[in-house]
Amino acid sequence: MKKHLSVIFVFILIGSSLGCIDTPEPPGSEIPILVVDYDEGDNETIIHLRGREAIRFDNMTLYLNNSQIIRKDGYSIENRTNLSEFYLEVNATRKDDRYHFNATFDVKPEIVEDDPREEIIFKITYYDGEEENINKDDLPFIQRLNLVEEEGET
Repeated sequence: MKKHLSVIFVFILIGSSLGCIDTPEPPGSEIPILVVDYDEGDNETIIHLRGREAIRFDNMTLYLNNSQIIRKDGYSIENRTNLSEFYLEVNATRKDDRYHFNATFDVKPEIVEDDPREEIIFKITYYDGEEENINKDDLPFIQRLNLVEEEGET
């Protein structure tokens, strides 16, 4: 009888502690993702900033041509623009981690007569001068933000 009571007591202890254990976040889920797409019908670029998972960020900021467009805390932000060229900078903060992305987007919805799938939608120039063409079939453009290392960190 004592043995049965001990087993029951152990199960009660395990069952009562299950709600107290935090579920760990999947690796990399805290890294924000930039998603840029193009809406041909409205001739607009759609900019999303979000996490891979449903994670709240302390601060999410989007700049177009060095003007702050959106700043808020939350799970995601979205903005639409019909600018044909723009400098995009996005920042996100979660706990003590800061993330950043910046590049210039040249929106060129050019139709290539031989193959419309080869239509260049975005020419992206990164801060280091590297360029990338994003074709219609490559949309949406998805980029993880870079973790900003604080000075003095190795």
